[in-house]
Amino acid sequence: MKKLLLTLFIVATSYCINAQPDWTPAAQSNVSQSAWAQRKKPDNFKLFNLNQKAIESKLANAPSEKNARSDRLIIELPGLDGKLYQFRVVTAPVVAPGLLKK
Repeated sequence: MKKLLLTLFIVATSYCINAQPDWTPAAQSNVSQSAWAQRKKPDNFKLFNLNQKAIESKLANAPSEKNARSDRLIIELPGLDGKLYQFRVVTAPVVAPGLLKK
């Protein structure tokens, strides 16, 4: 029993350590000036890089609306103040299942 618990602890710890964040802070110097050419540049802002593959993988495995209470998917999105906010995500198709097959 001790070996099983130790193994589970090691696996869980290594998973957490290797998990890549969806959003990482980016330096303002990484943005080309041409990106701001047609837009007004805000006085104060924070930039983030998105790990697109990680978030696509999470969203592809989002629980259905019916299973939202038992299965949970929480993603983080940056807010206007530069902080990351958590949102619970579910799959909620708006098309009848028969139409999706076409």
